[in-house]
Amino acid sequence: MRNHGINPNELTLQVLFKAFGVSGSIGRALYIYQRMFQQGMIPNQAQLEDIVKSAAIAGDPTSFARFMSRLKHKGQAIKKEHLRSLMLLWKTAGQTNDPYIARMKPNINDFTVAVEYALRVHNYKLAFELVRECRDQYDIQPDAFMYETVLSALIRDNILRTESYAWRKRLSAYARTIGRREDHFEFASFLGDVEAHIVKELCGGDSAKLNHVKVAPAPKRAAFKRTTRKMSRQLYKSYPRERWASPWEAEDDMLDWVPEYKKRRELEPVKKAIELSSATLRAIQDAAHARVAAQKSQSQPGSSQ
Repeated sequence: MRNHGINPNELTLQVLFKAFGVSGSIGRALYIYQRMFQQGMIPNQAQLEDIVKSAAIAGDPTSFARFMSRLKHKGQAIKKEHLRSLMLLWKTAGQTNDPYIARMKPNINDFTVAVEYALRVHNYKLAFELVRECRDQYDIQPDAFMYETVLSALIRDNILRTESYAWRKRLSAYARTIGRREDHFEFASFLGDVEAHIVKELCGGDSAKLNHVKVAPAPKRAAFKRTTRKMSRQLYKSYPRERWASPWEAEDDMLDWVPEYKKRRELEPVKKAIELSSATLRAIQDAAHARVAAQKSQSQPGSSQ
């Protein structure tokens, strides 16, 4: 069509994207997507979802993360049932001869997005496979953000919650990159324990059910809302000065209930002194203004009458 100078219409593009979405030809889908922008055409939601589907079937985390973020930016989120089916189709095309897949170079952020969407639909099998693929196939060391994504899902689904909280506290020492190699090895061992626990407790010993784990709803936690400074002071007065310590913390690691409370308490005398000095200064200024006004009124003629 391009050699003959023929531009495809909307219906032709829809059919092409649908075919690429079924076959997983992500390279061809991206080529048509770029040609659309060159011709001044904007893809609709159905076409973007077909590109996401082709990326999922081809196992391309880069294109998957890119177009999922584009759908989110346009306010066109994929429904949970559709997302679950996409995650089940991940890397089922088996196209090893695709030149785009051969030169694909995903980064750690692309894998993290794919892991996050897999865990949204409780597909722990795909999430664990993506973590291993990132590390073994592409030689990309997972960072603390990817591990915390997995830990958040475990805490949400009430799976080894105490151990997950302990790992989250341990990883909080890293901004993004994990410095100790021992932490990678130990977390990989922890993921193996998590997988065995899920298969035994939630899947009835059937590992095939890891792609859709049925979890019990977690108890609803009371949401903490930030209050005004005056109300916060009253709240801190009514609560104990020491916070609750989790089982994995040392007994001597007892800090104040709120760190800001101690700092605010230390600065309270300074604040009162500043308020007192400013109030005294305002009183002196008001007295001076009143004295000047009285002198002006007395100096005017007829003021004594």
